[in-house]
Amino acid sequence: YDLRDRVSERERFYITSHYFEALGDLEKEVETLELFTRSYPRDWVAHHNLALMVMRLGDFERALTSAHEALRLAPEHPFANHKVMWAYRCLGRSEEAKVIGLQALERGMDTIHLRENLALLAASEGDMTALRQHLDSQVGTVQEPRMLAFEAGFEVQAGKMASARVLIGRAEEVALREGLIEASARFPAYLAVAEAEIGEPDRARTTADRALSLARSMDALPPAALAMARAGEGAIARELVEEMTRRFPHHTLIRFVWIPAIEAALHLEEERPDEALATLEKARNYERWLQVTIYLRGLAYLANGQPEEAATEFERLLGPVMGARSVEIERPLAHLGLARAHALAGDAAEARKAYQTFFELWQGADEDIPILLEARSEYENLQ
Repeated sequence: YDLRDRVSERERFYITSHYFEALGDLEKEVETLELFTRSYPRDWVAHHNLALMVMRLGDFERALTSAHEALRLAPEHPFANHKVMWAYRCLGRSEEAKVIGLQALERGMDTIHLRENLALLAASEGDMTALRQHLDSQVGTVQEPRMLAFEAGFEVQAGKMASARVLIGRAEEVALREGLIEASARFPAYLAVAEAEIGEPDRARTTADRALSLARSMDALPPAALAMARAGEGAIARELVEEMTRRFPHHTLIRFVWIPAIEAALHLEEERPDEALATLEKARNYERWLQVTIYLRGLAYLANGQPEEAATEFERLLGPVMGARSVEIERPLAHLGLARAHALAGDAAEARKAYQTFFELWQGADEDIPILLEARSEYENLQ
């Protein structure tokens, strides 16, 4: 970046945009890429990278436009195909996404990015054969640990935490063997969030500690801090927030999503839902990408005795599978949150339906999960 004045204008745009990406400054990166696409409208890389960055801002409509232009300019590049597919999926246009993905595979563009999206579509359709095929596609490749962690996410969503822990352990092991240190830390950090949300704070602390012992990266620190906050480790969570603020002062998603989420979690632990709701307003413009703040807002509304508002937030989580972490604990727990919101509003019939949906999703879940036991007790009392 310091030597950018010695290169061509096109190379300077490329270097500058990636410099801002390294900082996590999405706004400045998008601004640079917009100039890049206007200056070099036939450069597919510029359109592709702009699509990726506006995806991270949660603007899937705009991402689709840029991705289509990248695909028009580079129809045989897997990245261009992937961005169109990804944007379609996040917009709920599943059939169009599936067509793009399968056609790309048929033309030899077999990448983990396409496979992950196809796996999500297969899961939504209940096509377990296709899902298994996509999950197994990266065995023996450098992407195997990422796909193992992705598979663990499906197990987490089904309440199969024991199986998820085995998969995360394998993902860590393979990643470390391949020298992918920061990736190995990210996997248990997200698992720790799930453990905290299902009512296993001791496990969440242990898992978050393990993640931080591997790498205190910009990918591992935020979820580990959130897990600590949700597990009742407020002092540790605040220390991690201070570290992130110091080390990543320009990172858009850390500043405007992760830190508000962590602070809101701390407010919830301290039984201050009003302050949690006020803090979460900072995340409004970015939560189509990272949706954890939507779930926390739903919890805050419940704690504040506002069932209708809580139901609205939980229902938002049950729309098209969007964003960065497409396989996450908040999605199934949104059904439980919705049940609790209806119960709080006095609508027993709708509450029963939502509880039943949650139980159906978790019919194969580990039997000793605290939040599942709580839900069953609530349901019996509702009956």
